[in-house]
Amino acid sequence: MQDYKSHPNWKIQYNDEHNILIMRCYGDISDDIYKTMWEEAIKLSLERNIRRFLIDQREIGRVSFSARGWVIVSLFPKIKSKLSKEVRAAVLKSSNMANSSGIMFLVKAFKKVSGYDIDFFDSDKSGIVWLSKV
Repeated sequence: MQDYKSHPNWKIQYNDEHNILIMRCYGDISDDIYKTMWEEAIKLSLERNIRRFLIDQREIGRVSFSARGWVIVSLFPKIKSKLSKEVRAAVLKSSNMANSSGIMFLVKAFKKVSGYDIDFFDSDKSGIVWLSKV
């Protein structure tokens, strides 16, 4: 596992054994920091032809609906136009009800827009096993 970039509120890692990009979120995240995290993740995925993502939201704090909306309206169309149709994402959702609801909203919207295969898991291990099967 290689660390790619990090910030006190997020870390992007690369699992070279399975070609998986891992995004981990921590604490309350401002709009700009949230956007930067997603932009950096997409940049790495394009550079390394990564089509498998593990998005760890278990320790995320507050993220504004504006930032989440930006991901849906601005970033998701960009992702869909640049990545293949064979993208899979495993999401480790927060146990916090408000954060979990926000993530569920994002995932449903992204699945509808992209047609990508996305599912929820409780651990890194179960998410990586699922991502590695295809």
